Amino acid sequence: MARRRRTAGGSALADTALELAAPAASAVAAGAELDVAATAASPTAADAAVATPATSGRVLRDRATTAELVVVTRDSEADLARSLASIRESAGRAHAGLLFIDLGSSDGTRSFIARHAFAAQGVWLEPRDSFADAVAVAAAVSEADVIVLLRPTATPSSPEALCDLIEHLEAHPYAAIAVPALQGHGGRILRTVRPVPRTDGYAPVECALGVAMAIRREELQAVGTLRRRAAGRLEELDLCMRLRRRGREIHYLRAVRFIDAGGRTASRVCSRRLSRRARMMLALHPGFALRLHRRPSAANGVARGLARGFDIVAALALIVVLAPLLLAIALAVRLDSSGPALFRQVRLGIGARSFQMFKFRTMQHNADPRIHQQFVREMIGNNLAADVTRSVTIFKVHPDPRVTRVGRLLRRTSLDELPQLFNILRGEMTFVGFRPPIPYELDAYPEWYYRRFDSKPGLTGLWQVSGRNERSYDEMVRLDIEYANRRSWLFAAVVLIRTIGVVLSGRGAC
Repeated sequence: MARRRRTAGGSALADTALELAAPAASAVAAGAELDVAATAASPTAADAAVATPATSGRVLRDRATTAELVVVTRDSEADLARSLASIRESAGRAHAGLLFIDLGSSDGTRSFIARHAFAAQGVWLEPRDSFADAVAVAAAVSEADVIVLLRPTATPSSPEALCDLIEHLEAHPYAAIAVPALQGHGGRILRTVRPVPRTDGYAPVECALGVAMAIRREELQAVGTLRRRAAGRLEELDLCMRLRRRGREIHYLRAVRFIDAGGRTASRVCSRRLSRRARMMLALHPGFALRLHRRPSAANGVARGLARGFDIVAALALIVVLAPLLLAIALAVRLDSSGPALFRQVRLGIGARSFQMFKFRTMQHNADPRIHQQFVREMIGNNLAADVTRSVTIFKVHPDPRVTRVGRLLRRTSLDELPQLFNILRGEMTFVGFRPPIPYELDAYPEWYYRRFDSKPGLTGLWQVSGRNERSYDEMVRLDIEYANRRSWLFAAVVLIRTIGVVLSGRGAC
């Protein structure tokens, strides 16, 4: 007998369908309670055999990340008949929940789901609803960390394929989406991403079709409601553009294969020409359009040359203008404590190459570095409790007995960083980039931290204007990678302007 429940608004929820007359996101926001798909007919033994996943093979039992497999259907009864068994098995291997979102099917899709996936949740939308509505419902309904969106035309080539997508997002926190390679009939890899990567491993791409993708739920919630597009063909493009503007990455895993069993995706990607609506969308975002079609290396070389020219001119101008201040600070450091005014330290820059970084000395000469070494190791290992004795949370050695009186003032105002203008002049740093780490910090680095070294370190950066020492080491690295992904002349100017405010307020300094 079919179960009934009532939504927060008091309407009856009957049989296997949840009818959303209003837009999906609004209905969920209003507190609609989603029911488990049920049917009046009891499942047969054959149905149970289809619905029960196999238990052998690799299973993600100790994984901290929770996952849910969301199958988006529209007149997909024939596709589900081919793929449901492998979908159920893959979800079981990954210990992922199973949710079906139907976009107003007119065939027997809903009854098929009720018979063969009787333990799964089901949300029935209307024919006018689209992929954007399905994404909004998935983000609002699911409580999992990772949502795997899947069209039933695609089936995992192995039961571990779903596990591989989820594990990749676990190992690469700066990636918002992981998409597999989609294999068509005859073993041909379909062109489901742009630009087409040339590597056999994983590679960042700009856009991917929503046939099969693992995406972080927090990222879906952050980008907000997608724009409803005609025929639902451009909503994946809208989603990818929003994520890329936030500095997130989309990773294409060529080694992870899904099979286009229904053949629908092959017919969709057979034409390489963009539609008129897609061209209109990209015209509003020319930077994204250039990356989508792989910007020529010559243009990259020109951009690097212009950036280097700006660094030289700006650094020289600032050194000349600030020369009296630099001399006054150097004199104050020498009078406050014995030792040189400048502190030279080996740091790591682009490509993890070492260089001598300059700062005004803020510590006693020949201070013991072991205090900071131990602090950094514990901080990177997330074993460090933040200092909450102050009005803000501080991730720093504080108070540091090695710091001089003048050094405390220099650190509070960030004036100790001014000699790095000479590092910019030498080409070792730039104005906006990541904080260059000390070599011993790499001893505790997880693999994904090395993405920081894809660009030059900077005098300031997104971390410095986002709280500095109020941020954990992990958050600092995420912000460094986010800036590298969002890097542009305009964004660099915004960070530089925000730096002035942070220096004047002293936020996050100690």
